[in-house]
Amino acid sequence: MSHLTMDQLLALRDADRSEPGMAEASHHFSSCEQCQHELERLHQRTARLRALPTLAPVSNEFPTVRARITVAGRPPPLGAAARGGGGRAARLVKGGIGRALVHPTPLAGA
Repeated sequence: MSHLTMDQLLALRDADRSEPGMAEASHHFSSCEQCQHELERLHQRTARLRALPTLAPVSNEFPTVRARITVAGRPPPLGAAARGGGGRAARLVKGGIGRALVHPTPLAGA
């Protein structure tokens, strides 16, 4: 038998006998140092995860942030670059595409 899968190791750890082939897995585990070592590593990893501090959620800062962003019920004003940049970009695209449609580049063989 090859080494035990993670599911089989976890079933052995939890004493879950419903996993198919657990009798064979248990027999393999009793004689395989590598599988025993892997199960020990799982125990250590679980212990380290449980030892991590519990994170508490921070207080709700949404109202404060919203109040900073919204002034008198209006969104913050856009800068001049943001207001004019979109229009300029649209005109450049329109101009470039429009010229290509009105004056297409002739094909090499035509």
